[in-house]
Amino acid sequence: MPTDIVIAQTTIDSEHRAAELARGAVEARLAACAHIDAPSRRPTAGRARSRRPRNGASRSRRPAPASPT
Repeated sequence: MPTDIVIAQTTIDSEHRAAELARGAVEARLAACAHIDAPSRRPTAGRARSRRPRNGASRSRRPAPASPT
């Protein structure tokens, strides 16, 4: 006997509204279960800045070439 499985995903701007939506879907037997993820956090302006040193010099991850002797 074949079984159809449907996975639905949505986003909403309020954790409270997400809980209401999930509860309503389960109570109406439209969903067997629901999962609510924690809100995502965008980096703050300070963290989004480049990590370049303040003097304007760029950092190199490669070691400097050996000088010929």
